[in-house]
Amino acid sequence: MSLLWPIRCRRFIRTRPGRGALDVRARAINEEMNVAAAHAIADLVEDALSPGYILPGAMDFRVPPAVAEAVARASTATGAARIPLEPERVARQTREFIYDERLSLL
Repeated sequence: MSLLWPIRCRRFIRTRPGRGALDVRARAINEEMNVAAAHAIADLVEDALSPGYILPGAMDFRVPPAVAEAVARASTATGAARIPLEPERVARQTREFIYDERLSLL
């Protein structure tokens, strides 16, 4: 494992809360939202976890909806959300944006 590995992991997790945080108009990205993003990502690789596979691939389209849902849920739970939305709705909107190239305003 190189010294860059922890940096890559942190960058991967830090860039993911965006969609869920934007949809609920979060005041800030807090630690609970980062942890929720990390757990959502970890849940996706749980079955295939190995020394060479601890992060999903960059083109794994399951990641954005799962992370957006988890971040929206954490944002609402911690009071950071300005617009409390159902996390499932945030995930659905993210999936539609990725697969159908439709961006509907929440």
